[in-house]
Amino acid sequence: MPDFLDRLGDVLETRREELASTLRLEAAAGEGALERLVREHWSALPATVPAPVSGETEWAAYAVDGSLSEVGLDNGSHLILVQALALGEDGFERASLDVQVLPATTPRSTAARVADLLQQRHEFSLAVEIVTEHAQPGSVLFLDGALYGRLPQLYSLSLEEAGPLANLPDQVLSLYLRLLHTAAERDVFLVAVAKTSHEATHAKLWLDAAGATARLPEDATDSGLIHRFTDRTAGLSDPVLLGGRGFTGGSRDILARPEVSASPAIVSFFVRLADFDDALRIDVPCRQCGAQATLGDLEAEVLSGGAAAAHATVRLLQADYGGLEVYNALLYSVDREVRLKRDTVRQVYLPMIEQSLGLPVRRNRSERRF
Repeated sequence: MPDFLDRLGDVLETRREELASTLRLEAAAGEGALERLVREHWSALPATVPAPVSGETEWAAYAVDGSLSEVGLDNGSHLILVQALALGEDGFERASLDVQVLPATTPRSTAARVADLLQQRHEFSLAVEIVTEHAQPGSVLFLDGALYGRLPQLYSLSLEEAGPLANLPDQVLSLYLRLLHTAAERDVFLVAVAKTSHEATHAKLWLDAAGATARLPEDATDSGLIHRFTDRTAGLSDPVLLGGRGFTGGSRDILARPEVSASPAIVSFFVRLADFDDALRIDVPCRQCGAQATLGDLEAEVLSGGAAAAHATVRLLQADYGGLEVYNALLYSVDREVRLKRDTVRQVYLPMIEQSLGLPVRRNRSERRF
């Protein structure tokens, strides 16, 4: 049997400095200005926000999340399973599920995008139901993932590649707009929680606001910069107001729609709810931070009012914080319940689909190997 551990040891010895450079927290030579930038835009959690406690809060809370599984079949087609779940207080629960089979001619990238859009459609459908029929004024609905980043990705699907599912982007967009409109109308708070970020939008806007001419490293991300230069302390970043900046290329056509351009701009910030925890990216409609801008009003800018404008949202997050392993009690619970495990798909879902259809549903050889 090959001794891969010996080979791993050799690789680590040879490339130790190269690999470690991406994990170090201290500033390297020439990064002093970058470190100062992040520290200047990181604030301690406000003293007026109570420490995280267990027990009931003064508002009802709900959470929505989804999961998907894409299975390659032996005839080349793509079987997509999507499920979404909403949980809330007093045993509130709503679930939805979908099954689609895409023909073998569907490009892999299209199949992956269809799966993602199907998941979003089910998540937003549940979210709309909650804010329309169940949530009382003052309630909060937690969503998994960034809120702003979804919109620019709703560009058109090819009818030739996606067939009857080509209208998925428009369906998701319609649900998104309805969710934000209804939540504002019924005074329900929306809080989208993403566990990481792969861009440096916030840092670029902080630089622009300071009139700095410095450029960020090509591999810089907001999550990475905050991880490195905030001493792993609890706190939050200065929020940014996001309008049309993320809409590029074909996405500008989405922003050109009057209903999209008139929809609320999004406030985004990072928060670490306890020392040594991960920093979360938080997106909320701008009204929740005292702003009234629309997506079409601006490209992007640092939010006036600084970190204090996000204190009310931080209070909502702290009230549902469960510790280093449970960044949000409701989202953590719904994630555990909704996640599609590979064994469940193979041993439960696929046999049930076979029995219902009366046809074999056989995974392709690469998926049967292990």
